[in-house]
Amino acid sequence: MITELRMSNFFSISEPLVISFESGVENRFGYYKYFETKTVKRSTSLINGFFGTNASGKTNILKALSSILFYSSTINPAAYTGVVPNFQNKNIDKPTKLGANFLFGNKVYEYDLEFKNNSIVNELFKVKILKGTKPQSKLVFERKLNSKIKFGPDFTVLRTVLPNIEYSPIQSILPFFKIARSPDLTDFWSGSNNYFGNVRWVNELDSKMGEIINAFIPAYRKDNSILDTIINIIKLFDPTIEDVIIKDESDKVNIRVKHYGFAVPIDIVMESSGTIELFGSGYQIINCLKNGGVLVFDEVNRYLHPEIQNEIYNLFLNPSINTKNAQIFFSSHDHEVMNSLLPGQINLVEKAENSTVSYKLSDVDGVTGRDNFQKKYRFGVYGATPDPSEFNYKMGELV
Repeated sequence: MITELRMSNFFSISEPLVISFESGVENRFGYYKYFETKTVKRSTSLINGFFGTNASGKTNILKALSSILFYSSTINPAAYTGVVPNFQNKNIDKPTKLGANFLFGNKVYEYDLEFKNNSIVNELFKVKILKGTKPQSKLVFERKLNSKIKFGPDFTVLRTVLPNIEYSPIQSILPFFKIARSPDLTDFWSGSNNYFGNVRWVNELDSKMGEIINAFIPAYRKDNSILDTIINIIKLFDPTIEDVIIKDESDKVNIRVKHYGFAVPIDIVMESSGTIELFGSGYQIINCLKNGGVLVFDEVNRYLHPEIQNEIYNLFLNPSINTKNAQIFFSSHDHEVMNSLLPGQINLVEKAENSTVSYKLSDVDGVTGRDNFQKKYRFGVYGATPDPSEFNYKMGELV
């Protein structure tokens, strides 16, 4: 599980931004309790929503999360074309920084990357064993551009294997730990095989067909039987669907949907946007819940009915379904869902001095669990809301 996200100089996020997904709450829905002493209790949230105006930076926060998950899980840098950018004039000579804390068993792994001029200039990986009241962090490795890798004294296997591996300047060396088979990191890799393998990024798609190819086809090529799962999912939207026919050739993917009463199957892009959304993301949701992992879902309200959105969230909040403690990180403009969450699960996002900032509803003075979050948010009590009257006035002037 992810317990913390760190970022700076990344798209609209100019100043350092740290978002914790931890809480001291115990036995509350949507939280996983992972550490407890007589004086300290720690939990991490399984559902984390980001709310704010258009262009506030919600998508960029989720992009930062997706980026750090990617770099920490793949050995193929060519598969990721989004070289981490920085557009702020005042930070043009500073590195972009991304980092996150991952919880596996009784250990928290702290991973940080710094990019500059399309190269990783610093990569740091530490582990903290959760024992006693003051757990101590241990260095696993630190790598700086054009310098030898520095290993912690407890990781001798890595010291002998990793220096002999060739990797590019934009390539993280963390995924090579699996190749090195370090016994000290067994829990990290045994957990992360499923965890990182279920990363889902929904809103980085150019077309309806692109959505399906990017989201569904890679999983289908590994296991053709998942098509039956998808058919059952999209039938929840449209019971007239009888079958889905896929022709997957080397240079082209053709998907047609057969409906009861239709003379011929129709192209998938002729289906409703909601059906296509479920076709692209439905299996990832099911797989994430079955095996554990993280779902990164930008603008859940884009094509799905509000009641369907709520039921997706409820899947992650239901301990009898989410038995693997899968996490969902999402953004939405549908503030109705706020009343289904706890204050610590609601992250408000807005711009301050040209930089994206984020704060939890639980950090706003006077907020209690009995508040009508949705109603107060609509009236601007918590901030991070647009001014509809100004929008109406400006648009009216332009008309």
